[in-house]
Amino acid sequence: MSAEVAHRCLFVYPKFTSQSFWNYRATCHLVRAKYPAAPLGLSTVAAMQPKSWEVRLVDCNVEDLREED
Repeated sequence: MSAEVAHRCLFVYPKFTSQSFWNYRATCHLVRAKYPAAPLGLSTVAAMQPKSWEVRLVDCNVEDLREED
């Protein structure tokens, strides 16, 4: 039997710029939201990983990707 190796997985949702079709900054400002939609695709894939894995999701529309990430 081999010991299970710990896995770490980082999912990064990109920041959409003002030139992007998916930019909703003005709408968010009106409703006082940081961003209008959660990254559901990445959240779903993250949830499908084995329970033993350490999984993180960084949404660059609401927080910056840090050096330690």
